[in-house]
Amino acid sequence: AAGVPARIIDYPAIPQLMSDAATNAWDVAVVAIDPARRNLVDFAPAHLAADGFLTILVPPGSSARTMADFDQPGMRVAAVKNAAPLMILERTLKKAKVAAADNENEAFGLMRDGKAEGYAQNRFILRTRAQTLPGSRLLDDAFSGLQLAFALPKNRPAAAQYVAAFVEDAK
Repeated sequence: AAGVPARIIDYPAIPQLMSDAATNAWDVAVVAIDPARRNLVDFAPAHLAADGFLTILVPPGSSARTMADFDQPGMRVAAVKNAAPLMILERTLKKAKVAAADNENEAFGLMRDGKAEGYAQNRFILRTRAQTLPGSRLLDDAFSGLQLAFALPKNRPAAAQYVAAFVEDAK
């Protein structure tokens, strides 16, 4: 409507998106709100919130049923570098460790190939991945909810104000 052309940029993983925020490669993105990202981007108010959205996919034969079962010494969960699941798990796991991967395929591969005892992501992605690994399943509970918001590169106050107003008007 504004006569401004849109160009869609596909980022297969969040690390490149976040590093490109400083280069003005993009103007607006939709990402999970996380305090660790606030030094890279400004967030509009959340436009989607989902409780219990982030969990872990475990491979066939795993005895883990809950996060308490999983958060034990010697357990490793694969997640994508700089993605919300990894950042949250690094802050919240007490005994298990996070195995960082460059992208979703690599994270899933770490679990599938026995280099991690689980793969962390949102329930939608995990359900799809579970279909490709018979006997795998999601834990019964979750390690976090998730809030999605429009993110803008830092130091664009007019754009941030416009996007925030757009979100509030859309609610």
